[in-house]
Amino acid sequence: MENTYHVVLLEDPEQRVFSIRKTIGVDQYHALFEELRREAAARGLQQAGPIQMLYHSPAFSQESSDVEAQMVVAQDGPGVTVKPRFLCASVRHRGSYENLHRAYEALCGWLGEKVHRGDLTADREVLGKMVEDICYYNAKRRL
Repeated sequence: MENTYHVVLLEDPEQRVFSIRKTIGVDQYHALFEELRREAAARGLQQAGPIQMLYHSPAFSQESSDVEAQMVVAQDGPGVTVKPRFLCASVRHRGSYENLHRAYEALCGWLGEKVHRGDLTADREVLGKMVEDICYYNAKRRL
């Protein structure tokens, strides 16, 4: 399946989320999402939006990163917290994890266009941190 990626700015609203945070390798991400679904169901929580991943590690590692799988839920309950609203750049990937880097590359390209037009700073330190926060090692190949 070939994806055409479109980057859009979205206001991500304040949301209730149920999450599980672990330090794991990339090969364990799928199992973490499955655990999140099972645990939410066991707590009687209903999914009311996307499942997303929050990266806490300052640098990406294939073998071990501090990550938090989050599920937007409809109700309060044990382990449910409120994620504040914020503005974000969004790109949707459909397909295998092995091709996820294409979505990251599209986002990095979008940022590059914004810098070229003067909409974002060209300061390499600020931009580098921004891009690294988004996609870690994929960004490092492009800078």
